[in-house]
Amino acid sequence: MARTHAQIVADIRAFVPPNKDGWVVDWDELESLIAELWKSGRPVEVIPVLLDVFERYPTADGHVLWG
Repeated sequence: MARTHAQIVADIRAFVPPNKDGWVVDWDELESLIAELWKSGRPVEVIPVLLDVFERYPTADGHVLWG
């Protein structure tokens, strides 16, 4: 069963990239959430939530947004 738009947004809002030795190393989960969000047909509504994630981690985006 497909997850609701609200569930996807909640997971994006709560996203914390794993790190190793203080370095953010894996944004694959966020990339998957963005793909799921895109399939929901309502990605534009979540732009502020996505920007919040990148504001929390301004030096390491894992090439999800800029890559």
